[in-house]
Amino acid sequence: MVDISTEAETKNGESPSGDVPSPLTDQADPGGITGDPAGDVAGQIDSKNGNLEESAAATGSPPPDAPADASPEDAAGEPDLKENGADATNEETDKGSEKPADDLPDAEPETELEKEEEKEEEEEEDENLPDTSKPQIIPERQTDAAPDSAPPSTLNSRYDIHSSKPLPDLDCPSARAFEVEDRMEPLHKLFALICIPSMPVRWKEIENIAEQDLPFNLPLVGYGNVDWPLLGQKCLAIIFERPMGGRVMDYLNTPGLAEFKKIDTVRQVVNAGMNGIRKLASRDITHRSIRPDNLFFLDEEREEVVLGSFVTSPPGFDQPLVFETISRSMAYEGGRGSGDTSDDLYAFGATLAFLIQKQNPVKKTPPEQLILSKISKSTYQTLIGKNLLTSSLLEPLRGLMQDDPELRWGFEELELWSSKKQVPPTESRPPNRSQRPFKFSDFDHITSRSLAYSMSLRPESAMGIIKDGTLIKWVSRSLEDKELAAAIAATMEIAKIKKEGNSANDDLLLTKVLLLMDPLGPINYKSIALMPDSFGGSLGVELLRGGGIKTLAEAIFYEVPQIWFDLQTGSSSPQYMEMEVFRQLRVHLQKAGPGFGVERCLYETNPGYPCQSPLVKAENIIDIAELLPVLNAADKNADTKTNPVDRHIAAFIAARYHGNLDRHLGEIADPDNTLKILGSLRILAHLQDRLGFGPQHGLSKWLGSLMGPVIKIYKSRKTRKAIETEISRIVRTGDLNELLSLMDDPEMKLRDEAGFASAIEEFGTAEEEIVKIGLDTGPHSTAAEKISKQAAAITSILVMIFIISVMTMSG
Repeated sequence: MVDISTEAETKNGESPSGDVPSPLTDQADPGGITGDPAGDVAGQIDSKNGNLEESAAATGSPPPDAPADASPEDAAGEPDLKENGADATNEETDKGSEKPADDLPDAEPETELEKEEEKEEEEEEDENLPDTSKPQIIPERQTDAAPDSAPPSTLNSRYDIHSSKPLPDLDCPSARAFEVEDRMEPLHKLFALICIPSMPVRWKEIENIAEQDLPFNLPLVGYGNVDWPLLGQKCLAIIFERPMGGRVMDYLNTPGLAEFKKIDTVRQVVNAGMNGIRKLASRDITHRSIRPDNLFFLDEEREEVVLGSFVTSPPGFDQPLVFETISRSMAYEGGRGSGDTSDDLYAFGATLAFLIQKQNPVKKTPPEQLILSKISKSTYQTLIGKNLLTSSLLEPLRGLMQDDPELRWGFEELELWSSKKQVPPTESRPPNRSQRPFKFSDFDHITSRSLAYSMSLRPESAMGIIKDGTLIKWVSRSLEDKELAAAIAATMEIAKIKKEGNSANDDLLLTKVLLLMDPLGPINYKSIALMPDSFGGSLGVELLRGGGIKTLAEAIFYEVPQIWFDLQTGSSSPQYMEMEVFRQLRVHLQKAGPGFGVERCLYETNPGYPCQSPLVKAENIIDIAELLPVLNAADKNADTKTNPVDRHIAAFIAARYHGNLDRHLGEIADPDNTLKILGSLRILAHLQDRLGFGPQHGLSKWLGSLMGPVIKIYKSRKTRKAIETEISRIVRTGDLNELLSLMDDPEMKLRDEAGFASAIEEFGTAEEEIVKIGLDTGPHSTAAEKISKQAAAITSILVMIFIISVMTMSG
């Protein structure tokens, strides 16, 4: 069996994948995601320049010469896989690429001595196989397991997951495996995959296949959050039946295993792959993780082959690029998308191609060279060498690895072939080829598709040949594609008109030119390269690594996906609903308040993505029904002077709750702190009521302590005092709706307003009296004169009385 390792890198050497923290032993680093998305991939991002240095479990040595049955057209060599040294010293031009091998060695030995030497090498080949037991996406840590005395983590009161008992032979690139005991069926052999916290998982697929009968697929028997001691937080655990026969690839690499047994096993794989993919397709599910090291024997007798797990990461994330179609392999790991059944059949064909060969035909081939070889020679010519275990599968391999999805074999063709009936031949449509190669970086290109891919890796050099007219000249004269040349020229003219005031103009120009040259390729915008159906997974991966969230948001804001949709034709044309999703995402991005923005896009496009609010992140909340109880408990450690409904919680609720909360979200975004707090209370009270939660004492106390600004809207001191007293009582009940009824009581507000109006009126009347009194008691007022006269009269009388009294006494 062959070593399926290859060297791999991604767009511009700036992979959105980097170091993913172990889901088992260490906390996630918010500054970056580590990760090798490809089985036996060693991937890490240079912290200084972000370049990805990746060794992917995908391929082996450089592409061989075309097989003997290759047509002249299939064997046409493009691009010239030699170094031309054109840009050897240009750091920017060489960014993201590696120098290809000078020579392409034959895969088949020519002498008997060489054959003997090769046989000896094959017997020792298992020593050189990728270490599938320790996928490199999970960095080595000092602690790989909990102490033997550690208690198990229990799922659904039934499954005990032992963090002290790892199963490295069952690890996958994005999750590690641990032993499981079933309390109800102790003899039931199970294992758990512990997912990386905040890694986007395929939640809908998990819900769809859990506890379902899906022959030829590894049975998923349960899932849910567990307290994971190696991380000190909750993690998603997915329980599977344990494949007692181990990995198919490990068995095929058993030293001394007879070739006829290998061939019989490959036949088992053919049957399992056909039926397993068909069973998933009947549920409208794609696997997107079919590769040699993800095939297992379910039984100890090795009679039942099954396809392995595919739900612990975004579609295609774990795949070595050699098992991805040309279009999807051009995208970065988080942006490959769910695709369709045709993508699974392609991966199945590539998997079989590796299983039937004694040597890896593309060993250590750099990724750019590998993809360019697929474009120029076809996948079949690139992956099929001459040293085969059997030639009986060449016909289905040619059909399954057909690069044109319109011509790729489906189930109907596979059924005809398996029934030994003739499969109607299909005629490939050769791409338009130039007679004069275009030199760009280290390669000579004779098709627009291969040139577009190399340009996408070197955006600055690409913009140079676009703006100076070199590209249009080659497309028009050498490629003789007048229509494409005219489309590029028109795009450039439009870009000139729109240039003023648009800082992203050049980026958008490059995006559209690349799609004009390769309409089936991924969307290339700045540092991202993704298929349109991968947007949700891309957002999650970028958030985990602290990467290009802003770039993804820009792509939606500038309607970049629409460029891709507008250029699709035939059966690949997008459905209306796909485009409508992006329109709705753009609406969310245009609203800046809590509950909208990029956070809303994240949760809308990832139904299984846990809430990322710092208040609840460690609880890995996926279901909205878990939110209030966690917030209720968070008051013990959180800063209760802050609003419990932050941007992530608002967006999570808006995306997960089946109802319209826009009015309340608008209140949360209001600059008036009173409305903001009331809006938060309304949303949480609404959830408590509609989702049937009991008393939430901690959350009630938290919200009650924030009601100061709301209390101040009441003018009456007596009312304020009464409200404060009532809040103290309600907090003890834990009823958020009662608290809301108190704080937002229309009748109380009317009474307070009426009382305030009455007080103002009384105050006005009193003020008028005071003014009147002031006016009536002045020194020249009528009242003053009257009083003065009265006082004078009284004084005169008193004087007369006094005089009379004196006269009487003297007389």
